[in-house]
Amino acid sequence: MPKGKILKYYLFKESNSGGKFLRDLFPKEGANSSKDLLVPETKFVLILATNIHEANQLAEQNGIYFGMRSCDCDCCGPRWNKIEKFDMEGRVFSSLTNKRLKKVLSDHHEDEILVVSEGRRKYKTIIEKKKN
Repeated sequence: MPKGKILKYYLFKESNSGGKFLRDLFPKEGANSSKDLLVPETKFVLILATNIHEANQLAEQNGIYFGMRSCDCDCCGPRWNKIEKFDMEGRVFSSLTNKRLKKVLSDHHEDEILVVSEGRRKYKTIIEKKKN
């Protein structure tokens, strides 16, 4: 990443195309027969990048695809969408501790997310589960 540039987290959310998420179709990351498809085990992926273009490129390098694939449903449409300038609300965050990010994840009952940062893929717990 270039020095002096402001880095932000860009959120990609998988659509439930055909009634299933990729993690349901291919339970283990990389377990599918398509070697070019690295399946995230979460339906949310955060990409640390300097801008939208870089975030979309890094997303594609880390298992997110844009457009239709054979595992997608024609009537439901593509699983993933690129981030566009008009579509940044609720998809760009300054940090992993951002309150808006935690709200998005809690609204979807997700406590873990795949974070891609500086070429590494790491699953992180963003929302701690409440202890009874």
